[in-house]
Amino acid sequence: MTGLSRLEEVMMVLAGLKNQLEPCLRTFKRYRHDQEAKSCLANYLLILVASFLQEWQQLERLGSSPEIRRTLIAAAPATRRIRAWRGISRARSSMLAHGFRGKDGRLVNTSTLLGPNQVPTTFAGQLLLGEFAVYAIATVICHHKAAADNALSSLSTVWPDEEQESCGINTMADFEQEIVMLRGEIFAIDPSLEHCFRGG
Repeated sequence: MTGLSRLEEVMMVLAGLKNQLEPCLRTFKRYRHDQEAKSCLANYLLILVASFLQEWQQLERLGSSPEIRRTLIAAAPATRRIRAWRGISRARSSMLAHGFRGKDGRLVNTSTLLGPNQVPTTFAGQLLLGEFAVYAIATVICHHKAAADNALSSLSTVWPDEEQESCGINTMADFEQEIVMLRGEIFAIDPSLEHCFRGG
C-alpha cells in the first residue's frame, strides 16, 4: 500500500516517464547527425512510449470522473496520434524486450513490426512520438496539479530516499581492465576468436 490515490499513483508514474522522456528527446535532437546514437535513443524512446501507453490506460480507467474525462479529451490530439501507430507495444515487446521473439517464443519478422501503421521508421517520426507523450503527460500534470504535488510530496514515503551503495565499476580505467581480462579469458578458451573479433 502506497497511501496514494489511484490518480496520484498514475501521476507519479507519468511524471517519472516525463522525466525520462525529456532528456532522451533533448539528447536525440543534440545527436541528430549521429546515426548510431539516434538508433539507440529511438529504441529507448519506443520503450518509454510503450510504457506511457500502458500507464495512460490506467488513467483512462479513472475516466468516470468529469475532471479526468476533461483531461482525456484535452490530451486526445496527442494520444490519438500515438495510437495511430498500432504496433508500438508489439515492437517494444518482441524487438526490444525479448530479442526478436514473439510471445510464443518464435522469431519475429521485423518487417511485420515496422512500417505503415505499426511503428514509425524515420527518426523524425520516432522523435515525434516522444514529444506527443510529453504533451499528454504535461496536460495531466497541469489539470491535476494538486494530485501531482501530493504525489510528489509523498514520494519519500513511497520510495524512501536512501543512499544507494555503489555497485559495479567506477572508472573507464576499470572498464578497460575488465574488457582486457574478458578478452584474455575468451581467447584462452578459443584463440581463433581473437582474429574473428577483429573482423577477420
